[in-house]
Amino acid sequence: MSDVAPTPARIRRVRRLSGLWLIPLVTLLAALVMAYDNYRSRGPLVTLHFKSGAGIEANRTLIKTLDVEVGRVEEITLNAALDGVIVAARIHGDFRHLLAEDSRFWVVQPSVSLAGVSGLNTLISGQYIEFSPGKAGRVSESFIGLDEPPLTPLGTPGLAVTLVTDGDFSFAHGDPVYYQGTVVGKIEEIRYDFHAGRTYYDAFIEAPFHELITPQTRFWKSSGVQAELTSAGVRLETGTLASLLLGGVSFTNPPGVIPGEAPKVESEFYIYSSRDAIYDHQYRESLRYWIMVSDSVGGLTESSRVMYRGLQVGRVLSTDNIPAGRNLLDRTLQLPILIEIQPGRLGLPDTAVGSARAKADIENWIRDGLIATVGSQNFLVGQQQVELQYQEGAKRQDIEYFNALAVIPTDLGSIGRFTNSIEALLVKLNELPVENALTGVSELTRQASTSLARMQDLLKSTQDLVAGERSAALMQQLDATLASLQALAESYSAESKASRDMQRTLQSITEVMNQFRPLAEELRNRPSSLVFPSTPPPEAQPLRKQP
Repeated sequence: MSDVAPTPARIRRVRRLSGLWLIPLVTLLAALVMAYDNYRSRGPLVTLHFKSGAGIEANRTLIKTLDVEVGRVEEITLNAALDGVIVAARIHGDFRHLLAEDSRFWVVQPSVSLAGVSGLNTLISGQYIEFSPGKAGRVSESFIGLDEPPLTPLGTPGLAVTLVTDGDFSFAHGDPVYYQGTVVGKIEEIRYDFHAGRTYYDAFIEAPFHELITPQTRFWKSSGVQAELTSAGVRLETGTLASLLLGGVSFTNPPGVIPGEAPKVESEFYIYSSRDAIYDHQYRESLRYWIMVSDSVGGLTESSRVMYRGLQVGRVLSTDNIPAGRNLLDRTLQLPILIEIQPGRLGLPDTAVGSARAKADIENWIRDGLIATVGSQNFLVGQQQVELQYQEGAKRQDIEYFNALAVIPTDLGSIGRFTNSIEALLVKLNELPVENALTGVSELTRQASTSLARMQDLLKSTQDLVAGERSAALMQQLDATLASLQALAESYSAESKASRDMQRTLQSITEVMNQFRPLAEELRNRPSSLVFPSTPPPEAQPLRKQP
């Protein structure tokens, strides 16, 4: 055996990774994958600004498009100005590409109006926020919520037009636009220009009716019922039941206009008051003047016509302008009537140059004797109008002004002068001595009554005379004489004996005269027949029958 000592073993601990550590690593990796997948599926968080939070609840109110859920409201808070709410909503990641800048959001809730019923499904499912995807290229995460649902979805084929009125708020959001009684569009937005005094309505005409819109298209107020009373009679026009209930705007093209020419992008269309007014030209330039009326202004209203030589040159703007510091109890008060005259109606250009020329000409007219009178436009309804005319010998050097506008002198006119003549005639009739005449008539009546009484006494005396004894004897003699005359007449009547004898005698005389009639005729034809007898005519000989 060897005495070699053994070499001690060197022991080293080998560090190995335990398999148990793989479990938390896998778990962490799965969590990261799930978090990333959740991040991608959650989508972006958008901010919606509404004026009210009615019907919106956190973690319950859904966001839908075409009845498909695309998100959910997570939080709702007040804004810093306390005039609205801020809604934080999570949009699903699959729909993040729909969040364009022109996307629109609004709250869907039940609504009942004359136009119809909408949103009834929310009574069961609850209110939700409707999402209308936009078409813009850039993506946004902050939007202003709409107070009402848009009437026309984005991308709807058609044409957007702007309608204008002179400060007339006759239409509301959603009012229909008609073409021959068919609803072809709606009014979407309403804007008012305080400086120009005009109201602008943004309307949308759906396809294919938008192809009917041309630069010559005319729009008018469709009230459903239009009545007009003139000297020719009463004219009544009624529209459809929808127009009766809702009103709205109608349009058409003048005769001879062929659809096809599209209007300009920034073109505007004026809304006329009626269908008959669509053929009236709209003038941009106008001149304003005052007329002072001492008589009644009844029958003069806004839009009453201003006439010159039988043609309309303007209209009445207002009739209730009482000067400051004056009142209607003052008999000397002259009521100012504001009128306007359009240079375009005078045959001048409807421009600033034409307006300046018209102003200078009208001032010269006033100096040469131009006056204004209030005349009747329609006797049936008492409507009046202002008529401009020249008055001989009414030239003046200076022009009167009122509230920085020239005043056109006024005259009573033919109707006023006729009324004054009637009043003067009534005054003269009132001044006649009617009481003295009535006194004379009364005296004459009294005398007539006295005369009638005397006549009655005379008749009574005559009656007494007739009823006396001598009168009775005289009447008996008259009766006897009449009886004798009646007997004599009866003796010569047609049935009496004397009358029959006379008829027989006359008949015998007639027979004798008939016997002497041939002799008388012979003597009348041949007076010598009594001395020379006439030769009888030869007798007729029978002739032999010819072969």
